[in-house]
Amino acid sequence: MVKVAVKWNKRVFADVEVTPTVADFKAKLQELTGVPAARQKLMARGAWKGILKDDVDLSGCTIKDGQQVTLMGTAEVLAAPTEKVQFMEDMKTEDLAQSGAVLPAGLVNLGNTCYMNSTLQCMRKVPELREALTSFRPTSSGSGADPSANLVPMFTASLRETFNAADRSTEAIPPAMFVQVLRQLFPQFAQQGPRGGFMQQDAEELYSSVVNTLSQSLKKPTSTAIKEGDTVLYKPKAEGEKEGRAKVIKVHPDSEGAHYTILPEGKDAKEKNTTGQRISKVHPLTDLGHPENVMDPLFGREMEEDFTWEESGDSKVSPSTPKKLVFNIQGGPGPTTQINHLADGMKVGLSDKVEKHSDKLGRDAVFTLNSKIKRLPRYLCIQVLRFFWKATPDSMDHQGVKCKIMRPVTFPSTLDMFEFCSPSLQSILKVPRDAADKLIFEQEAKEKAAKEAKIAEERDEKEKAKKGKVFAHLSGGGGSSSTAKPPAPPASEAEKSAASGVQESKDMEVDSAEPPAAPAAPAAKAAAPAEGEDEELSDDLKAALAMSMQAEDAGVEGAAGPGLPADFKGTYELFAVVTHKGREADGGHYMGWVRQEGDDWLVFDDSDVSPCKTEDIMNLKGGGDWHMAYLTFYRFKE
Repeated sequence: MVKVAVKWNKRVFADVEVTPTVADFKAKLQELTGVPAARQKLMARGAWKGILKDDVDLSGCTIKDGQQVTLMGTAEVLAAPTEKVQFMEDMKTEDLAQSGAVLPAGLVNLGNTCYMNSTLQCMRKVPELREALTSFRPTSSGSGADPSANLVPMFTASLRETFNAADRSTEAIPPAMFVQVLRQLFPQFAQQGPRGGFMQQDAEELYSSVVNTLSQSLKKPTSTAIKEGDTVLYKPKAEGEKEGRAKVIKVHPDSEGAHYTILPEGKDAKEKNTTGQRISKVHPLTDLGHPENVMDPLFGREMEEDFTWEESGDSKVSPSTPKKLVFNIQGGPGPTTQINHLADGMKVGLSDKVEKHSDKLGRDAVFTLNSKIKRLPRYLCIQVLRFFWKATPDSMDHQGVKCKIMRPVTFPSTLDMFEFCSPSLQSILKVPRDAADKLIFEQEAKEKAAKEAKIAEERDEKEKAKKGKVFAHLSGGGGSSSTAKPPAPPASEAEKSAASGVQESKDMEVDSAEPPAAPAAPAAKAAAPAEGEDEELSDDLKAALAMSMQAEDAGVEGAAGPGLPADFKGTYELFAVVTHKGREADGGHYMGWVRQEGDDWLVFDDSDVSPCKTEDIMNLKGGGDWHMAYLTFYRFKE
């Protein structure tokens, strides 16, 4: 095939194959240049005269390999973009902030408020919390009531406005209103030092104060107006079909009430609802399942706390709903215990010795506390217990000091909570975990079988090729006589098998007079169980039966916890970290690190915001004067 170089304006397209017909050749040039075939004018010196005509047979032209062909013509005009192009210089500040083209806004430090700024930036990333704040409507308790009662709704409203202002801005904003209400509601955050400045506070105390306050004000929101893009619950028109979910494509308001064009999940065809068809909006908080409080299903987990009295062995189980886990970095009793990983510290944190009042003794007694998680939340906040109180009895100035543990302790990017759960919750989580393991096993088995089949096929092909070479060599052997009979080819496997089968049938005819052999003993009788094995097997069967009965709720949405999917396996992914830098608990500096997408993170240093990677987050384990994780935030993994 002859290849030519086509020159068009200042561009040269080398090695263009020449087709027999002019139409095909021009179609190929249209793909390369965008010039329509009707507009193309082709010239080649010595190949054809003047401009190439459409009825010319190119196979009869004297075209040389590498010859230059000149193309004249204008490319087709590009279609105008469907969406108007917006330049950043022309966009409003609010639109620019929400477009994602710039980094999110930071929070101005208003006097040692880095503990607050870093924690709020992490909580700002929780969409359910943002939705609950948006739905919040403050109510006043009246002029005759205690004025401090109005601080809770003011606190909630100011937090919402702080988040919204940060969303609309491209520069750091001062959270002045929220700080003012915070210090009124919690005077400890208004403490001042000897020189009059506000003192550094604890980020964990700020987190607990925010969550507990929002628990009083954020209730389950009511349904709001439906708009395009919303997810709705709908009752299908066909009888017998279950209620399903759909996305609203278009809203059609009319005098009889709104109609909606919806796209049901799992279907390709759109449909329009009728007046009597029930449509209700799916709120992001609809599936939380808690009748009143929004914060408990988001951050609180239901615990089973077993208090065992050491003096008598009596135990008492009581429920609780804490909104954070404590990661004990010091370890258990004794100086030899070393905690190097988050999971080890959580085990110690769930088992402890506490002193509480005993009704039986009428005095305080030491109890051993063993805690298990009965229900999981959508989000986990785990505190790395780096600060502790150290008594100083020899000091004349103070009774003790607040110290910091600098030792490095790692934390995972993906956290599995299965081992910290109660047996009943483990039975629920085990069903989807086993199903996932089965899929992985089946996939690996398929891949292994395919690999073995490919190896066997290649081996058979090699054996066939080898036998073919041997046969060809023997057939073309150099015998001295031309009339010599060539050696017979070796018997094939099928022929050998057939011959063997004939011989075996003859042997069976000879031995047919012998009585048939007795049937083999059952396997159960052939290998008698060892002594005590029956009891052990019975216990295993009882445990398996109990596990299956406990797992009746498995596979049901919300069984593992409010708002958790039916196939939740108990795994969480890290999405935010609050770090502390410095050797003093009452000083130093806090920063917030928040995941954006994949391995992309942002670090919020008050007003300054900069990008970072997951690799940088995993280095926040401590062990020096660099930032070290203090609060770690995990979200449920689908």
